[in-house]
Amino acid sequence: RDSSVTGVQTCALPIYLIIQEKGNPSKKYKPTKMLGSGSFGSVYEAKNTIFQNIVAMKVIKKDPNNELDEQEIRNEIDILKKLSHPNIVKIYEFYISNSHYYIVTEFCKEGELFSYIKNKYSERQLAVLFYQVFSGLWYLHDNKILHRDIKLENIMISQKDFF
Repeated sequence: RDSSVTGVQTCALPIYLIIQEKGNPSKKYKPTKMLGSGSFGSVYEAKNTIFQNIVAMKVIKKDPNNELDEQEIRNEIDILKKLSHPNIVKIYEFYISNSHYYIVTEFCKEGELFSYIKNKYSERQLAVLFYQVFSGLWYLHDNKILHRDIKLENIMISQKDFF
């Protein structure tokens, strides 16, 4: 399952109750730009129209030929709702419409670790970075959760001076 749950120094944002709602989140969230897309769907930077803060919104198209799809999405949401760790992206809300799933999460403004690999870092900087990544993974494994898709594109950076 593609699950971007490992983050690096996650952002401090307003606390939300994790809400599941039917319908489209367009009254509460306005997409400002597309951050990426893949086989699972697309991820957008979006602005919360109530709090005026920026969030990430994953939009996943429903597959009418795959009944397991919805159960897999719900399982991922149930897992994400239970997680509370400073190096794991927080989920805020989950919406289900007739055609899409919407997962609203904390926004990590610096993007993927993949975009940083061209830079040269000291051994100390890399030790700090990997301590944060392994801390999140340790937390997941301690809670009997296996990520199954660890890669630089799934490790999100919330601030440029992350180490």
